[in-house]
Amino acid sequence: MNAGSIFWKNILSEESVRHLIEKLRENELNDDLLIPQFAGILADKERFISNVLKYRISVCDQGIGPQDYFKQLETLEILCQLRNALSSDNFELHIQSGYLLDEFSLADVAQNCMNPARNPYLSLIKRDIIPAIMSYSPDVLFLTGRISLFNAAIANIVKSSSLNTHISYTQHSTEYYSISKMLSCILMA
Repeated sequence: MNAGSIFWKNILSEESVRHLIEKLRENELNDDLLIPQFAGILADKERFISNVLKYRISVCDQGIGPQDYFKQLETLEILCQLRNALSSDNFELHIQSGYLLDEFSLADVAQNCMNPARNPYLSLIKRDIIPAIMSYSPDVLFLTGRISLFNAAIANIVKSSSLNTHISYTQHSTEYYSISKMLSCILMA
């Protein structure tokens, strides 16, 4: 399961984009929203929606040139900035990084992973990720990447469930959490 894809699918869905544009239209007299990019969205909202829906796929095409790539990336970043301007959750979202979060201290990650005020991914995890994991009842769960609020929340919820699942972090830059130490011991099917 690619949880990142599920996250971006929700953020970049047509319904979500239309909802943000409607909120922008309702608040267009707000001085904080009087920037050219947002005015451009309101001037031709259907074109913006169409571009976001197209660019969410085509930005991953390695065959596009640099000019088209950066145009598409800028459009998606404008959507993130619109979401940031209209959201009351105090989390800053960027197309290249996701939410900008303080995840450098593992103690802070462990302490805050289940706090909705500190972990913007928590509702998505509970709504979409955990039910999918539970439906499989896995013996082993591999969480990829570094330890983050996202991965720590998944691990915390799975460990507190009735499942007896071993959780392993993989594809992390440090060998401490890496599965590569035991690759020779894993049966390849």
